[in-house]
Amino acid sequence: ATPPASLRYAAGSFQGRSGCNRYTAPVEQRPGHGAIAVGAIAVTRMMCPEPIHGIELRFLAALADAKAIELRNGRLGLVTTGDDGRPATLLFTPDATAP
Repeated sequence: ATPPASLRYAAGSFQGRSGCNRYTAPVEQRPGHGAIAVGAIAVTRMMCPEPIHGIELRFLAALADAKAIELRNGRLGLVTTGDDGRPATLLFTPDATAP
């Protein structure tokens, strides 16, 4: 099963779960449609079993590399660089239980 990764934007920062840990990171808006820069990411340090640990590391690397945020069909998209060096978008489904 894929570990839940979540992304929430509020008060100039991203926060959520990166797999089995929680994270927070400052976000700076940049010129351009949805353009952003993500600052230093603070992450809790719980031990994560494989393969969750590897997935979490990839998610955090993508988050640190994020270039823009966008809405796609009601879902939040985080534009980053894919493994092949081309733009890629991570899509997040809205959580109806979130406040």
